[in-house]
Amino acid sequence: MDLKDIAAVSGKSGLYKVVKPTRTGLILETLDEAKSRLIAGATNKVSLLNEISVFTTGEEVSASLATVLINIHKKYGNTIPIDTKASNNELFSFLGEVLPEFDREKVYPSDIKKLVNWYGLLAKHAPEKFVEEEPKAEKVKEVAAEDKKPAHKEKGSKTEAKKEEPKGEVKETAAPEVKKPAAKKEEIKEEVKEAETKKAEKPKAKKEKSHEAEAGGAEEEGAKKPKAAKQPTKK
Repeated sequence: MDLKDIAAVSGKSGLYKVVKPTRTGLILETLDEAKSRLIAGATNKVSLLNEISVFTTGEEVSASLATVLINIHKKYGNTIPIDTKASNNELFSFLGEVLPEFDREKVYPSDIKKLVNWYGLLAKHAPEKFVEEEPKAEKVKEVAAEDKKPAHKEKGSKTEAKKEEPKGEVKETAAPEVKKPAAKKEEIKEEVKEAETKKAEKPKAKKEKSHEAEAGGAEEEGAKKPKAAKQPTKK
């Protein structure tokens, strides 16, 4: 129950909604149909309801006003079976039903009358104030759970996408890319070998021709060389 924007002004009846702060005080608006405004300055004692508490005799020295109001709402709802004209005994009995450990020596009938009046104004003009806030720890757990769910889905979607990828198509596209360069290299190697063999064969042919030419020349020289004349024999 958030009461930080609801205030009570000392010496004035009713409750006020805090509109906004000013340099010298606060701008307040009455919590009723009139919605009249006033500026509370240094001379006005303004108390926010979230700062007010009720004296108790238990382990805790006091109970917050928000706790008392929530207890009343749980038991009676928006309508309570008492008003500010009730007797002191009725007022003490009423508070004892919603806060059994309240201190009867420190809590006065006038305090309970204020409580009854404030509860009626809140139930009529600000019923949303009775909605209890969830504990912070539970909120943190819920947020953590929500953060995990999308992450899990993302992981699942990625794995599913990987499973759905067609493996056969990858192999078909990859295979030609690997084979083509290899075939070109082999063709180039064969062409180089053929060129080398041709180059190697040409010199041999020239050598053979040169040998044949030399042999033919030798024969021609032998044919052209005149036979030696026979010398006359002496008798």
